[in-house]
Amino acid sequence: MKSFFALMLVVLSGAAVANGQIQIVRDGAAVEAEPGKTFTAHVVSLVESCDVDTTQWAVHDGVWTELLESPDFVRLSLVPRRTIHTDGAGDIAADEIFLRLGVNSTPGHIYLKAGDRVSACAKYSPKALLTLAQEPALNLATARFWVDLAKALP
Repeated sequence: MKSFFALMLVVLSGAAVANGQIQIVRDGAAVEAEPGKTFTAHVVSLVESCDVDTTQWAVHDGVWTELLESPDFVRLSLVPRRTIHTDGAGDIAADEIFLRLGVNSTPGHIYLKAGDRVSACAKYSPKALLTLAQEPALNLATARFWVDLAKALP
């Protein structure tokens, strides 16, 4: 019986960690849907597709706090920290990835945080963005903006 409770504690604590790694907010409220197994890979692929380091234009003191007050976003915690190799923005270390992802808009910048350092990149692959937007947990695939984007891509 003790081993059963110990096993349940391990299972429940693992679920709590998994839920803490991905945060999806839509219209200012947390989305309760559980992201699929490929969600993290799709977010990282989007970052990898970035061509431009936009840190000097997009990052200023307090930007991370401002981002967390956004009404629509995806925030992904990476444990352990990763160095993400981008197409043109160089290598970027990240503990967290943040992107504003609304029903009618694409993110202007993708933000990455490593410790206290925040960096940003942009000019990502539209196909990588669309692949992420089609994740069921985001509930974007049937929104007109995203349907039109899918039709526009080859």
